[in-house]
Amino acid sequence: MAESLQQYATLLFKLYLYRRRFRGPSEFSYRLMRGIPGRYRIRVAARGGGFRATLCLRRNTSDLAAFEQVFANNAFNLRRLARWREICDIYDRLARQGTPLILDLGANVGLASLYFAKNWPQARIIAVEPEANNYRAMRENLAGVANALTVHAAVASEDGTVKIVDPSAEAFAMRTEIVADDAPESIPALSVQSLLRMAPLGGLPFIAKIDIEGFESNLFSKNTDWVELGGFYWSSQHPEIGGVRWGDREVGELRRQGGRRCARLGGRASISGRLNGRFGGASLPGCQARTPRW
Repeated sequence: MAESLQQYATLLFKLYLYRRRFRGPSEFSYRLMRGIPGRYRIRVAARGGGFRATLCLRRNTSDLAAFEQVFANNAFNLRRLARWREICDIYDRLARQGTPLILDLGANVGLASLYFAKNWPQARIIAVEPEANNYRAMRENLAGVANALTVHAAVASEDGTVKIVDPSAEAFAMRTEIVADDAPESIPALSVQSLLRMAPLGGLPFIAKIDIEGFESNLFSKNTDWVELGGFYWSSQHPEIGGVRWGDREVGELRRQGGRRCARLGGRASISGRLNGRFGGASLPGCQARTPRW
């Protein structure tokens, strides 16, 4: 994916001149750093203080487009929702009871996890990515985030193994499929239940961001009890692959199991909130929440 001059110009406009509410410049300041061979380096700092990160983005890949989505377009900014105050109240309650847990399923190079780390500082983030090059870039970008755990695996309905179906696809659009355990170039696949066991004692589901390029059809095929644990579920819907529009049925399942209503946040993303759900887990005393300053 070779970047064009128009893409550079659009991104620079969004980083420095875009003044619409809830867009990147309203939340972050940016500084373009001296690059290294094959990489861009961008310093991102929260305007309210308390968060700063230097991101390494691979040239001629989808990394720059992913950065634009997360940090320039603020695709994961929930403040625009009418239920924003309720979301903050849930976060505060979970942080008093234990540790809010965020699952970044299909984390790519870790940009959404960085965004979550800034805005939900009391949360524990588990970032899961199957593709090896993406995973290495994610580890580099999340190296300074103490509350993030990186996992080199795919997410599936049950533990097993997968492989990358289309290794020549864009870095943020690689798909997986189930294979035998002894298949060449296989990658571990972990269920959500297995990922939840990696959480600290008292980890309480808060957000699950799901962007796994059509493999949602496997994830929601069985063992979906985790949806009932509570929290918010964000799933991206994908273009047609093999005549099937991946994501429509799966988002419908999230709506049925996980919430009384959903809000569409532009593009192909939906969020479902089970605000009246059960929030299991052990209670830990003395944990004070800090509502994010967006």
